[in-house]
Amino acid sequence: MRAYNGPSSRWQGPAMTQRAGRIRAGGVDAEVAFKSVDGEINVRIDEAYSDLPAAGHLGAHRAATVRVDPK
Repeated sequence: MRAYNGPSSRWQGPAMTQRAGRIRAGGVDAEVAFKSVDGEINVRIDEAYSDLPAAGHLGAHRAATVRVDPK
């Protein structure tokens, strides 16, 4: 998952400091754990988003890539 506004997103700092949070999606609330990621996954995400209008900002958002796991 990547924060739309990059590492300065309002939720990103607290989530990564605590390494935990709550996500609400599709009517489901879930306690989750956040983990920083790097490497090949960033390339795959960049490729998936390369055709979008905001593709020029992909490099700036790489630092905001996190893994989200259920607790």
